Amino acid sequence: MSCFIYGNIAPPPVMHVNLAEEKILRYSQYPKGWCYGQGVPPSYKVVKQAIELLHTAQTYFFFTASTIGADGEIQLIVYHDNDRLQFSITENKGIEFEHERKVELSRPFLPEYETEEICYEESITFDDAITKINHFGREIWSTHTSTLSNKSGLYRVLMEEGSVVTHSRILQTGQVYPAYPLAV
Repeated sequence: MSCFIYGNIAPPPVMHVNLAEEKILRYSQYPKGWCYGQGVPPSYKVVKQAIELLHTAQTYFFFTASTIGADGEIQLIVYHDNDRLQFSITENKGIEFEHERKVELSRPFLPEYETEEICYEESITFDDAITKINHFGREIWSTHTSTLSNKSGLYRVLMEEGSVVTHSRILQTGQVYPAYPLAV
């Protein structure tokens, strides 16, 4: 049996690719001096912690971004609506944490924003960083569960079709719904 696109070659298996994780892993391959002769690659510990923080943020379906610093630190930024959690993961100084919120200034015809610092901590532990993401995620999802629990409108229709992307631990429904629509 042959495939139309691949000829006699079987199509490649479908694999889960986490591009954000791959980006963080690539940081460890940067050579010494990558930043105008000064940069150093992050250590294994920093990369591992950044990936674990990333996975925790992705559990709550948050948008994320990451950058590398010249001193081998990795900065992971977690976004949800107007909130921004920023974690700067270093080898020896712990994790620097900052929570900012974008606030719209009330000016007619000129929408402008400024950021309000909600929390800043210079050095927290890795466990504290995980706790901060989990607390923020539960806070966000608890507001969504109250609006989704009535199972009205679009949510009810999608749930009946089996195509709602949910996380049963967060919504605490006791049921796991498929992440992709089921073939009918």
